[in-house]
Amino acid sequence: MLGAVKAASLCSAAAFRGASGLDRACAQSHDCSCVMATGMGSNLSDRSEAFDEGNVGAIMTTQSEAKRFFATKVIDRARTEGVALSEAERRMLYWSESDPEFNADPKLVEQLAAEMSDEDYEAKIATLLRNAFAADSANDSRAREAWQQARSVLKQGDHYILIMIDRAVGTKLKRWWEFWR
Repeated sequence: MLGAVKAASLCSAAAFRGASGLDRACAQSHDCSCVMATGMGSNLSDRSEAFDEGNVGAIMTTQSEAKRFFATKVIDRARTEGVALSEAERRMLYWSESDPEFNADPKLVEQLAAEMSDEDYEAKIATLLRNAFAADSANDSRAREAWQQARSVLKQGDHYILIMIDRAVGTKLKRWWEFWR
């Protein structure tokens, strides 16, 4: 049973590569080791039982999986809408002060600041998240649950993307008891 749970929590590099356009070499060169989370060894793409971001019913157990879920939604939506995302914009989707799998490089913040203001970046990502949520909800009745679950897991840490998630769809994802906190 534990093996099945571990297998369900792993992320397939092939699935992520297909969903986001990033690959292992790209992730390594950009210190986005969260893309390759869970220490699966060197042959990431041969995992058929791995966590699948595209599966709405998939259970996310780690903050890295939840972050990948949202980052993939943003990247896919940008591709669908023809919205360009720079390398810095993509990498900032993974920014975290608490994720040991992410190398918080201050130069990345400077690079993004040279491209656009924080407000513009957050508005752009929030819009993509809002549109992705609307599309997912229209296509699958379980989408809201998956988004709620991913947000709940992600809230266990300090992740920049949470600001944009809450800005975009926070009230749609809150459970009834969270409104009184």
